Amino acid sequence: MDAEAKVLAAHVSRDARDGLIEGAVGPFYVAINRATFLLVTAIFLAIIPVVVYLLRDASVPLIWVVAGGISLEAGAVAHIAVERVLRKPVRQAWMAHGAVSGLLVVTLLAILLG
Repeated sequence: MDAEAKVLAAHVSRDARDGLIEGAVGPFYVAINRATFLLVTAIFLAIIPVVVYLLRDASVPLIWVVAGGISLEAGAVAHIAVERVLRKPVRQAWMAHGAVSGLLVVTLLAILLG
């Protein structure tokens, strides 16, 4: 392979990677394109009010567990969006993760227990 072909191959490879959100979930490698990430995020956010509606008469421990799980997952989505989609520093991603998780768990508990 000549030098020009190597440069072209590296450029094509970089372009292909730039369209993916890559990472690890436990021992697994994950790669998802931005459009799919945004679709999954939209579905997740649309289902939150449905889950809140279904939990209106649930027991208090179940409300705490589900509210905590939803808030942690929403924080993870915010973290991925800030770090991988917006390409901001990891520190800002963790700040977004904490802020979204904290605000959402307080909001969900206030709605369900208030």
